[in-house]
Amino acid sequence: FVDVTASPFLADPQGKKDSTREIQQAVNFARDHQMAAFFPPGVYTISDTIECIQNLGVRASGGLGSPHAHACVLIGSAKDPARRAVLYLQPNAPGFGDDSKKKIAVHILKRSFDKGFGNYDSGESYNQTFHNIDIRIGEGNRGAIAIRMQAAEGSSIQDCTIYNEHGHTGMRGAAGSGGGHHNLTIIGGKIGID
Repeated sequence: FVDVTASPFLADPQGKKDSTREIQQAVNFARDHQMAAFFPPGVYTISDTIECIQNLGVRASGGLGSPHAHACVLIGSAKDPARRAVLYLQPNAPGFGDDSKKKIAVHILKRSFDKGFGNYDSGESYNQTFHNIDIRIGEGNRGAIAIRMQAAEGSSIQDCTIYNEHGHTGMRGAAGSGGGHHNLTIIGGKIGID
């Protein structure tokens, strides 16, 4: 596990400072080292998209390797149900205020192996997980999509509540065969699951 609150990342579990950069760095480090990003109980304020991109691996020979072993795994503590990890999109976050130009708070996706650099392929997004972390959308974010995970085998969103009273969509996309979402609650918003 990579504790997002530990050094060198130091994400703030009190929610007093913007931890977008620290969380992004921890998620990337965990992915690249085949570890899980662990969120202790607390509130983590973000102001921009957390991109959980399953990257291509580069072999020692210089060729591209399978990205399947480098999934993004984000896990919150399940020890005490009354104390949760919450990603809080701060009020009036830049780019989230226009419901005609929607923006995603947590985006879980996979870089394409065969469609060219810069493209993504949800049909090969394997083993990516988002468990025991809630998402709360702050005021003034009417174009916010709380989470997007369109994925495949082994990928799942589990044991999460999305408080979307001030957002647009709770979740966009879903897992295909071999993946699944379980115990997901979405409160508020214009669309629950798109």
